Amino acid sequence: MRTTDSVARSRFSTVRARILISVLALAAVFGFAVWFLAGKTAELAGVVRDAESLPLYVVMLAVVLELLSLLSYSSVSRSLLRGLGAPQSRSYLFLVSAAATALGNSVPLGAAASTVYFFRRLKHRGVSSSSSAVAIAGVNVMTVLSLCLLALVGVIGAENQAESAVSIGTVLTVVIVFGLMLLGAIYSDRVVGAAFRMIVWLRAVRHKFNRQVLPERSKWTPDIDFTPAELLESGTWALFNWIFDLAVLFLMLVATKSKVAVLGVILAYALGALAANLPITPGGLGVVEGSMTVALVAFGGHETSAVAAVILYRLFSFWMILPLGAASYGILALVSNRQNVEPVLAVDEGQGRGGVM
Repeated sequence: MRTTDSVARSRFSTVRARILISVLALAAVFGFAVWFLAGKTAELAGVVRDAESLPLYVVMLAVVLELLSLLSYSSVSRSLLRGLGAPQSRSYLFLVSAAATALGNSVPLGAAASTVYFFRRLKHRGVSSSSSAVAIAGVNVMTVLSLCLLALVGVIGAENQAESAVSIGTVLTVVIVFGLMLLGAIYSDRVVGAAFRMIVWLRAVRHKFNRQVLPERSKWTPDIDFTPAELLESGTWALFNWIFDLAVLFLMLVATKSKVAVLGVILAYALGALAANLPITPGGLGVVEGSMTVALVAFGGHETSAVAAVILYRLFSFWMILPLGAASYGILALVSNRQNVEPVLAVDEGQGRGGVM
């Protein structure tokens, strides 16, 4: 058998390998961005001038707003986990949310990768698989629902201008669909229970299994009892997540002297945020900038200033999160590795140096 020292060294090596992989992923995203922007030198020249002219207080305010947005996002999962009887600290969920967001923005199909990472971090903290799955699904439903509400506000307010971009019926359909998903999350114990029993019944019909092999409900469904206050709290945090991020876009539009109707900006932002979830490029890189810029121009913005405002906004909402997420990933990896190694070393000290062979 391997000694406990070799086990500890192996775990440290695993952490270093994970950090190296995350750094390489960030480098790949940076390389893709350089390639994408290489043919846009004229627009970039204007962006550089606007960036250099940004007052320091504007930069600091944008950073604070993005941090508040990330804090609000992590608070959504915190509210849901508390309702599931698995409360977690605000600082831990902030680090996990930052790392998961950066991971989602770093690789293709990043939404799946970030979901798996979030799930594993919750499992590492002792949250059951079913509760982790319900919490993550609830976060996704709450954030998308709140984004749809923002889009609905933009559509209703800028109805005449928005007809070519998106219809009210489309947004209402999305809201209804995700509303049904929210009900499914709230009553997931019944939904999962019914689905599980249906699967067992079908297997019993096909293979003549004994239906009594069905496990007890407590073993495969979480104890879900969300109160209206908890749902309202998580939904409010989800809305604040978008509002703080949207405020950064407004800030950059003001800094670049772009004149766009407020409700038009809200709708353009919602369209860009929805485009970020398309599995085309990591974090919607290029897709978000293009869709958001086109929408802003459609609502009366000047092309040059709109491009500058969107790229400056993405510097804070996308690029700033990458190093923050990488640092959070490293901190969580080191802390969890230390927690795993210390019990092993304690056993080693009790049995003598060299461990058990």
